Amino acid sequence: MCIRKLLRQRESLSSVWLRTHVLLTLLFFGFFIAFVIGIAFTRLDRNMASLLERTQTIAWLTVDGSFATGEVALDALMAGADDLTAVSRALDRQVFADIWFVTDETGQILQTNLIGGSVPRPFRALAVRCAEVGQTIRTFEALDLSELAAYSPWLAHRALVANAEPGAAYGALFQVLAVPYRPSDAVRGAVVVARLLNNDTTIADQVQSLIPDSFSTIAVAGVRIAGNLRVAGGPLSNGIGQRQDERLVATVTRGERYIGRVTLSDGVVYLVVSDPIRNSQGEVIGGLSTGHPSQGLATLKRDAAAYTLASAILSLAATVMASLRVSRRLSRPIVQLADIVRQLSEAEKVKPEHIEMLKGLPAPRTREMVALQNYFLRATIALYQKNQEILGYVKRIERDRNSLRQLANRLKHLNETLEAQVEEKTLELRVAMLDLMESNKLKDKLLANVSHDLRTPLNAIIGFSVALLNGLYGELSEQQRVRVQIIHESASDLLRLINDLLDISVLAQGQLHLDLQEIDVHDVILAVAAIIRQQCEQKGVQLSLELAHRQLVITADPIRIKQVLYNLLSNSVKFTPTGGTITVRTSSGPEGISIMVMDTGVGIAEADLYHVFDEFYQAENVATTGRGGVGLGLPLAKRLVEAHGGRVELQSRVGQGTTVTVHLPFRAVDPSSKG
Repeated sequence: MCIRKLLRQRESLSSVWLRTHVLLTLLFFGFFIAFVIGIAFTRLDRNMASLLERTQTIAWLTVDGSFATGEVALDALMAGADDLTAVSRALDRQVFADIWFVTDETGQILQTNLIGGSVPRPFRALAVRCAEVGQTIRTFEALDLSELAAYSPWLAHRALVANAEPGAAYGALFQVLAVPYRPSDAVRGAVVVARLLNNDTTIADQVQSLIPDSFSTIAVAGVRIAGNLRVAGGPLSNGIGQRQDERLVATVTRGERYIGRVTLSDGVVYLVVSDPIRNSQGEVIGGLSTGHPSQGLATLKRDAAAYTLASAILSLAATVMASLRVSRRLSRPIVQLADIVRQLSEAEKVKPEHIEMLKGLPAPRTREMVALQNYFLRATIALYQKNQEILGYVKRIERDRNSLRQLANRLKHLNETLEAQVEEKTLELRVAMLDLMESNKLKDKLLANVSHDLRTPLNAIIGFSVALLNGLYGELSEQQRVRVQIIHESASDLLRLINDLLDISVLAQGQLHLDLQEIDVHDVILAVAAIIRQQCEQKGVQLSLELAHRQLVITADPIRIKQVLYNLLSNSVKFTPTGGTITVRTSSGPEGISIMVMDTGVGIAEADLYHVFDEFYQAENVATTGRGGVGLGLPLAKRLVEAHGGRVELQSRVGQGTTVTVHLPFRAVDPSSKG
């Protein structure tokens, strides 16, 4: 009975063992392969995310380094802060300063490189804030291209981004640095410089030099305005002017960081991290992005998957073969035993050869498990080699970060050395300033005494000459009348010169008092024109008045406004040859009125235009023709206009004439009343 049962279970036992062994092997192998692939891909994604974070950190450190370089340059300029003209010339030579201006503590523009002497409202507000807190401010500001064109058409042209879509609402992005202006070791205003970032690749190239295969871009309103992103097949190779991914733009606009994949116009996928750029008010005005092509990570994943799949197929084949072999070896003794039993059942008696067959049954073996382990080991070694390649790339980034840290330490050392030098020079300047203040006091005292002593005899000379001309002391001959007239005019000119010197001194000390009252500008012009018209007739110059058809009423000092117009018209008469024309034109706007004095005189050379408002400066053509005075007319007029809260513009060409435009507000404020 046992023999029959053994014969019935011969095939079932062998097949059940084979199926169970193969199923368990496949399940274990599947779980193991999934676990290895998951760990490998997780490590790859984690290492790439760490690389993106480090690239973005280096980009911001590069921006901070650019700010630090500009701040060091401005601090060096402050060593000559008392000489505003020298500071202005130095700012014109600064690479960082596409826009620069100097203000007092109220935000009044003292010097600037912009047309018209005015600056955009955000920059002016930043200067006022810097003067209030007395500390350096680093920030970004964005301007519309149309707004920028009103102040500097050249910068607006530079800010244009090629390959931008028609009507794209991008703007001009500036890196702005505001430093307190400290003449006499006291905060008296601010110096503001701004660097245009449109079409600038400096930051991007520095980041790429530290981290190869990376890119950096700067965007405004979702449009790339700067960077070194390479786009294959496009009109431009750097991706400037193209719009960013909408998901990236939406995230950055909310003031959040974006990390993810971005597909460009050429179909290339990049791994990108982008941070918002904010202005001084905390508003998001743009974005700074860095990234790497995802091709490298995809290749690593593909290679890892390929090695893993190949190892899986080989291991699976080896496992199946080993399972079949093991199964056969395990079932062979049973099959042989069944054959022996069948032979015994068919035989009539037990023979000696049957006993020998039972003794020769083979024992089970496990060498197949060792071979299976070898296949798993080979697959693990392949994955380990790929992971080592990624770790080597990360170590290279760590070395670059250490180099950057060393550069930062070196910059800190240089800053400390520069601070010591600046402190030494500041001490020297303080001593020089004290000497200068003492000299100014002596000058003012001397000027007041000399002016008083000169005015008395000059008034006597003028009075007696008028009496002689009016015949109070008898009739004069024609020759005597001519000479007395020369005496009268020379004494009057000298008296006006002394008065101008006193006015310049009072304005320089900030002690000018304005007698403000409502006046009609046309009445003032007509009064001055009546005086000047006689000089024009004597020289053969035509005086033309083109006045507005309505009254132009403003609050101002009438005497000072007359003084301004007299100086401007006197200059025009001096430098307009016989047969020339002088035109006075008025107009009004929403903020005030404008008075234009145009002549067809000799004009001013371009090299002299920047200095005509400096005291005692004479243009080269004036020196050669001998027509000029001592160089106080235009500077005094400019200072008197600015004391009313206005401004003066001058345009001139040699041989064509000069146009001086005076802009006055409707209501002036007496500067002596400011606290």
